[in-house]
Amino acid sequence: RSKAVRADWIEAAVWEECRAFILNPGDALAQAQRKLRERLSEAAGFEDRRKRLMIDLAGKEEERERVLTLFRRGTISAEEAERQLDAVAHEAGQVRELLESMRAQAALIEAQEAELTDSAALLTRLHGELEEIDRTDDWTRRRQIIERYVRQIVVHTVADVADVLHPGETERKPRKLSAEVKVYLRLKPEPIAIDNSTRRCTCRRG
Repeated sequence: RSKAVRADWIEAAVWEECRAFILNPGDALAQAQRKLRERLSEAAGFEDRRKRLMIDLAGKEEERERVLTLFRRGTISAEEAERQLDAVAHEAGQVRELLESMRAQAALIEAQEAELTDSAALLTRLHGELEEIDRTDDWTRRRQIIERYVRQIVVHTVADVADVLHPGETERKPRKLSAEVKVYLRLKPEPIAIDNSTRRCTCRRG
């Protein structure tokens, strides 16, 4: 019962949104730069924290060896040794998780820096290429740009359901289906709604 929407119409509509963004990115780049600065500020103390965590991790290994030594000497029972080793392993695991989280955050920041630099350079270049792309109707280049800038396209079916049941019906059936189309660009957190989708394309039930 979903609404079928023509792919060529969606592609054309999405291209128009990409084109508008290239011509006027607004404050999207500024917002991305602000978010990146915030992440860089948070990551400023990563190296010092990482060193402290590595020292903590080495200390947990020393604790483990100390427990094993006590057990070998007969100072503690097997049950006590197992309990202490489990505690040490748990604490060491938490330290490793923190280290992995920091590595992941550092990698994300590095990727964001590269993405922002590439996007700014690409926007400048594409601004000068749009006229040629439109003049030659170059859909290969358009699709490359769409793949570069579009993160997600969501088509949501909206059904106008009948208020009453007709004889022989066991459930209310949609009287009319319409489609809501939203485009998510990589550099813009909020979606772009494509209006009049049912009027601008020939749709059928699918």
